Amino acid sequence: MYRTHTPPDPEKMIPRFPVRNGAIMNLAFGCFYGNIHDVQMHDHMGWPNPNNPDWICQVDNEWKAIPEKLGRYKWLKSPIDLIDEGYSYTAEVTFEDDELASGLEAEAYIDAGTTNIVRMSVATNYEAFSDEPKEVKFTLFVKKTDSTAIDAVCHGIIVVLPGAPTSS
Repeated sequence: MYRTHTPPDPEKMIPRFPVRNGAIMNLAFGCFYGNIHDVQMHDHMGWPNPNNPDWICQVDNEWKAIPEKLGRYKWLKSPIDLIDEGYSYTAEVTFEDDELASGLEAEAYIDAGTTNIVRMSVATNYEAFSDEPKEVKFTLFVKKTDSTAIDAVCHGIIVVLPGAPTSS
């Protein structure tokens, strides 16, 4: 048996974003390419060399380490320019439960200044409540302008904390 533990419940792995009733939550989701890089193999192949002194793996610049279990590997993270990739500036938020989502207003878009960031704003405006938080599952999508396919940026849960909405 190769597993020594029970796999986690998929529902518990969904990211949760808490917000107080009546507040506006602003989120930003960065989109990056990721590639695993074998540092030892890279150095073994003779690169860097005296002709390329700046290309050394020990300098962290854009590198981010993967957990130590993988030891010699590093994770290369480079931003995805969503507009250059053919996506439109608009994004869409969908909710799984229309009745629960009735107290939410969401808008989303690709940031024009930093085109690897998808921004999402959610305004909460439920009637005052004091019992359990309201949990609403959502998915944030972006779409290429020349395609019918859409890509999910994030699937998460908005957790609206109890309280009265703020007055306007």
